[in-house]
Amino acid sequence: MLQSFLSKWSQPDGDAPSERHAEWATEVQLEIVRAVAEREKRSLTANLIGWAACVVAAIAMPGGEVFAAPVIWRLFSIFYVRHSWGRLREKLANYEPYEEELALAKFSAVVSGFFWGLLLLPLAVGAIWHPLALIILTVATIGVSLACALYGPIPRLLLGYYALFMTTVIGAVTITHVSFDWWVPSFVAVAGCGIISYALGSGKEHRKSAETLVENRRLGYELKRALSRSKYLAERDPLTGLLNRRAFFDQVTTTQRNGTAFLLAIDLDHFKQINDQFGHAVGDQVLEKTAEVINSLLNGLPGGQHLSVRLGGEEFAILLHQLDRATAVSTAEALRERIAAIADLLRVDGLTVSASIGLAQYGEDDTVEEALAGADRALYEAKNGGRDRVVADAA
Repeated sequence: MLQSFLSKWSQPDGDAPSERHAEWATEVQLEIVRAVAEREKRSLTANLIGWAACVVAAIAMPGGEVFAAPVIWRLFSIFYVRHSWGRLREKLANYEPYEEELALAKFSAVVSGFFWGLLLLPLAVGAIWHPLALIILTVATIGVSLACALYGPIPRLLLGYYALFMTTVIGAVTITHVSFDWWVPSFVAVAGCGIISYALGSGKEHRKSAETLVENRRLGYELKRALSRSKYLAERDPLTGLLNRRAFFDQVTTTQRNGTAFLLAIDLDHFKQINDQFGHAVGDQVLEKTAEVINSLLNGLPGGQHLSVRLGGEEFAILLHQLDRATAVSTAEALRERIAAIADLLRVDGLTVSASIGLAQYGEDDTVEEALAGADRALYEAKNGGRDRVVADAA
C-alpha cells in the first residue's frame, strides 16, 4: 500500500504541457523538481526560527506543556523533510535516477502538513487559550503558507500537503467531545483558500519558467548542431563527404607537419565514358565508393593526421603524414587495387573502374601547390603510361 502511495506521488503532475512542449515533459518536470529541491534547501533556517518561537511561546504561557508533543514532532518533521529532500538533491546533482527519492521527498512533505496540524490542535479543540498562543498560530500560518508556495509548482503535492493539514485540524475538532470554538479551523480554512490560490498561480509561473528554460536550452542545442552541420557542409563535398578543395588547402596550410609527408593525386580512368555509358547515377556511385575506399584505407594507416579531398569531378588527392616513401608507394598501390574492385561491388554489367595515381613528396620547404603540381606530373606520367598504375616522382 505504501509503495502504491509513493508511486502515485512520484508521477509527473501539474498542468498537461502544451503540444509544443509535449516531447520535453520529462525534462521540464526535472527542472521543476530541481528548482523546488533547491528552494527547500534554503528553508531550514526559517523553519528552525519558527520552531524556536513556538518553543519560547509554549514555555512562557501557563499550561503550555500541551504543546510539548506537537513541538517535538514538528522538530522531527523539519529534519525528516530535510533528509528526504537532501537525498533527492544528491541524486539530481549526480544525474542519477531519482524517482524513488522524489517519492520519499513528496511523502515527507505531505506528512509535514500533518505535524503542522498537530501544532494547532490545542488551540483548535479549546484546550488552551493565551495571548502568547497567537505566536504559535502566526508561526503555523506563515509556515504553511511558505510551504504551499514552495510546493506550488507541483500541484498534486501542494494539494496533498494542505489536505492532510486541514484534515488533521478539522478531524480533531470533529471527533473531540469537549466544547471548542470553530474560529481556528474556520480561520485556517479561509486563509487556506487564499494560500492555495496564490500557490497554484505561482506554481504555474514556475512551470512556465521551466518550460522556457528547457525550450531555450533545446534551441541552443539545435542551433549548435545546425552551426556544426553548416560548418561540415561548408568544408565537405556534398556527394562523397570528403574535404572540398578550399577546406583541404586551409587544413594543409594550418596543420603542423612532423616528419615526411607525401601527396597522392588520383584520377579515375575514363570516368566520362562511365557517365555516358551507364548514366550519372552509376557515376555518382563510383565516386561515393571511391571516397569510402579512401577513408577505409586511411583509417588503417599509421602516421599522423592524413587528409583526403575531392578536388572536383573524378579527381581526388590524399595527404599522407609521417610515412616513409616505401609505405606511401605501397599505400598508393593498395588504393589502386581497391578502386579496381569497385566494379565488383556495384555489380553493374560491363562496368570497369580503375585509377591512375601520381605520388610526390611534400617537403618542409614546399608549398602545397608545389607538392600537388609534382603529384600531378606523376599522375600524367601514369596516364601516358597506360593508366591503372601508380607513378612516383623522382626521390
